[in-house]
Amino acid sequence: MKKKSMTLFVTLSFILLTIIGCGQTVPAPTQKQWTIMFYAAGDNDLDSHLFNSVVQLQKAGSTSQVNIVAETDWWHRQGAADTLVTGEGVGRWYIEKSDSVTKLTSTLVESVAEINTGTATSVKDFVIWAAQKYPAQHYMLVMTSHGGGWRTNAQALAARGVGQDYTSDPTKQILITLPEFKAVLPSIKSALGKNIDIFACDSCLNGMVEFAYQFKDHVDILVASEENVPGTSFPWDTIAVSLVADPTISAVNLAKNIVNLYYTAYTQQQITTLAAIDLSKITAVVTAIKELAPLFDTTSKDTAFKNLVNTASGQNYSIQRYGDVTFRDIWDMADKIITNWGSDPAYSSIVSKCATIKTAVESAVLLSKYTSGSSDTYSVANSHGLSLYIPTPQTTAYDTDYTNLDFTTYTGWGTFLQKL
Repeated sequence: MKKKSMTLFVTLSFILLTIIGCGQTVPAPTQKQWTIMFYAAGDNDLDSHLFNSVVQLQKAGSTSQVNIVAETDWWHRQGAADTLVTGEGVGRWYIEKSDSVTKLTSTLVESVAEINTGTATSVKDFVIWAAQKYPAQHYMLVMTSHGGGWRTNAQALAARGVGQDYTSDPTKQILITLPEFKAVLPSIKSALGKNIDIFACDSCLNGMVEFAYQFKDHVDILVASEENVPGTSFPWDTIAVSLVADPTISAVNLAKNIVNLYYTAYTQQQITTLAAIDLSKITAVVTAIKELAPLFDTTSKDTAFKNLVNTASGQNYSIQRYGDVTFRDIWDMADKIITNWGSDPAYSSIVSKCATIKTAVESAVLLSKYTSGSSDTYSVANSHGLSLYIPTPQTTAYDTDYTNLDFTTYTGWGTFLQKL
């Protein structure tokens, strides 16, 4: 009787240890070369475009060396249920190769009840999920949605902002702010065990020094546009195909590939800009801007700068402008100052500092390209990869939300702008 009891005890113990894993029965996910984390915050009027972007990823699909995963949120009032698949709620997908160019045929790994994908917390949750289930040596986070540079709400501008969610915010005014992003970045870095290799912003106007500076401690390379991004977005089919064809590609070369493929996709069609920015070198740009502001130490210098910023011929301003006219190219600003005041001894210190700014931008921007169409209302030919907020009374009033940015705190640029 005792022998039978002991045998039964041993047998049950073995079964129990097997059930709980015994540390061996559930293998860890295989670490691949790259994981692409595609965050499609499409619960807005871009949902059909973002849906197409996710479908495009299927042209390559995940491989033995590359994970492609996506989180999707669509605006349920747009599109047919058989094409948008998850009209209500959020889907997390493992993207697989498919010949379909109209349907999302990949594996729906997980469904999440309707959430506000226009929050930094939602982005963090997706990245942590992706890192745990699909680990890799390198990570690219793609944010695709509306975008508005550093701005925290739509204000009087057209409705836009990174990760806009109409269902959760019917006013269409709430965006993910840069301070909100900063709050979740340490958790993201901890989950990945490293910086995000590439943060690709498939959204408008995020190629700003203010945007770049906010992410510098948690992202290696930013890929973003100074100008608006077409509704048809980045060419994700060719980008994904290029990655799976060369999975050991470095982050620098992948970022450059994205810029080149974007340029090819829109050559001679409409105005676009895109740049790859090395965030390890962004502090040099920011420090030079910090040192520039105090050099405008007289009313006459302030007035001269304000007049330079406001000088325009039709829709083209003397300093390169973008869809938001208060966003101006930094390199071009410095170059125009040198051109206009280079021979005036009163401006010698300003001119010298602008030369430093140009050099710093050239060092930080790995690659910058633009395209132009024949019917564009203004040119972006003087784009060099990074823009800067410069409002004046002629364009729009100073936005006090600007005070909340790391860039503004460090440089005092907001205080300088308020003098104008």
